[in-house]
Amino acid sequence: MVKIAVVGIDSFTDYEKLKETVTTYTKSFSDITFIAGCERKFSALVEKLAKELMRPVVIYKADTNRNGKMAKFIRNQTILDNSEISLIFSNKKAKGILDYTLRATQQYKKYEVFEI
Repeated sequence: MVKIAVVGIDSFTDYEKLKETVTTYTKSFSDITFIAGCERKFSALVEKLAKELMRPVVIYKADTNRNGKMAKFIRNQTILDNSEISLIFSNKKAKGILDYTLRATQQYKKYEVFEI
């Protein structure tokens, strides 16, 4: 089983682009679990895609009650720890995405950034 993180900024709402990109990238894998963070609109797109492709999805929420302002960064690490590949949909300016790509690079995790 390949665990693929699909992460992005909440302003990304193009489901068709997400579907096309993810299905093209993952077509060589037969057993996939999607991993995502809980960004209201974006994670809803990932959940919709997983359901359409009949694949499981795991959503990690940022625990702001427990971790305060660091919650999203801690959640990002959890996503990285539980995935093998990351597909990132971003404008490359979001602090959370910059943190995510830095952590992925430091951990030698494979990732692709798709600019929106």
